[in-house]
Amino acid sequence: MPEPHRRGCGADSIGLVFVPSSPRCVTIDGAYEIQSVLPAFVTSVGLFVNPKAEPYLQTMVQADLDLRSVARARAPGARSGRT
Repeated sequence: MPEPHRRGCGADSIGLVFVPSSPRCVTIDGAYEIQSVLPAFVTSVGLFVNPKAEPYLQTMVQADLDLRSVARARAPGARSGRT
């Protein structure tokens, strides 16, 4: 792992992507490994899109995440409702 990532780059939190279609997606083991080298004050945030309940909860626990961010993806062609 490159050295800047090991130090947390001075960040207060780090987002760990658990979206299978994302090129930045990490596994539970990968997330745990990343967190193991971060300072204790760095908050880990799991990023999810349309998660299914059971795998989502398992990931939160097994990856030892502090917080989560859950987004809902719109269906292709759906309008945002903004005018």
